[in-house]
Amino acid sequence: MSVARNLTVEERIRELLVSRLQVAPETLQGQDDPPLLGQGIGLDSVEAMVLATEVEAAFGIRFEDEEINSDLFQTLSALANRVAAKQPLIEAQKS
Repeated sequence: MSVARNLTVEERIRELLVSRLQVAPETLQGQDDPPLLGQGIGLDSVEAMVLATEVEAAFGIRFEDEEINSDLFQTLSALANRVAAKQPLIEAQKS
């Protein structure tokens, strides 16, 4: 079940990369788990912060200041896994 959720999260993050950060769709194609910084997608620090803000808004989550570091943006799946881990916390708070 969590695998399906992660795939959905990854796809939504891919959509944000294209729509909000103007990453060329071709850049994402053929890459199962691209690094978001440097040689992968090539985001710089400002773009990474924009992505964090967009992800927070899209998924209704909040990253703590200490969470926003290079580990969060190591790969697309690393970011997706962190988002998926936060979603149950949001659901629990709503109950």
